[in-house]
Amino acid sequence: MCDKFKTQINKLQSASAMKAMNQTLDSHMGGVSRENTDDAVHRGSKHGVVGNASVSNTSQGVSPRSQYHQTHNNPFNQTGASIGHQSSSTNTANIKGKIISIEEMIRSIQDDLQFHKSEVQVLKQEKTQLETSLTLQTQDVRKTLTNELFKVEEDIKRHFAQQKQENARYQQQITAFRGEKTALDMQMLELERRMGTLEHSIGAGQM
Repeated sequence: MCDKFKTQINKLQSASAMKAMNQTLDSHMGGVSRENTDDAVHRGSKHGVVGNASVSNTSQGVSPRSQYHQTHNNPFNQTGASIGHQSSSTNTANIKGKIISIEEMIRSIQDDLQFHKSEVQVLKQEKTQLETSLTLQTQDVRKTLTNELFKVEEDIKRHFAQQKQENARYQQQITAFRGEKTALDMQMLELERRMGTLEHSIGAGQM
């Protein structure tokens, strides 16, 4: 993507540089052509030599000598070319600097992305380890509570059986006590009856 971007930038840069250089050359060549035409007319009128060829060249505004000078020795052409070259170099430097800055920014973003990916991977590993640890702890707690619950249920059942036996024993004792109480009541009634008989016998003897 960077190479394609560089190619497009180089094309735009070359087109803009050529356009600027052509505009500079056109402006300078127009001025030089007018000066050469005026000089040719002045020399022809001074020496009285105005031929068909010179007139035709003057009417066109460009002489062969002027064309040669404009093409090879024109300082304005050289200046325009140097200006265009400097402008092109400046644009190239600016664009290259921007490209380098963009590439550095891309590298920085890639580094940050890689760092965050590493952090996410570490967090995933920690999450997996934590889930495994919590699962093991949950299983241990469930197993411990199940064992404790089983023990408590067994203790309750055993205590209930013991209490039931105690209740049966107490019930037997209560029944025995009730039987003894009934026997004692009967003995007391018998004694009272005998005492009444004795009292009656003693009272009858005294009379």
